[in-house]
Amino acid sequence: MLARILEECLEAMERGETDLDRLAGRYPEARDEIRPLIEIAQLLRRRRSVFAPLSLQLREELRERLLTHGRAS
Repeated sequence: MLARILEECLEAMERGETDLDRLAGRYPEARDEIRPLIEIAQLLRRRRSVFAPLSLQLREELRERLLTHGRAS
């Protein structure tokens, strides 16, 4: 479920949505878990280029972090 939510948030970010609280707020059941992940995505995206879409590699790295985070909980 979190992987699907993360994917939806990443897609929204690619469409230009930048308000992380609003993005995370769409998923109240996962807000506390998803907010830090989309913040990381935003920071990585800014580091590369504001206009560059998130690459498949970046999505996979974020997905792996999500899975690792889920196992640690």
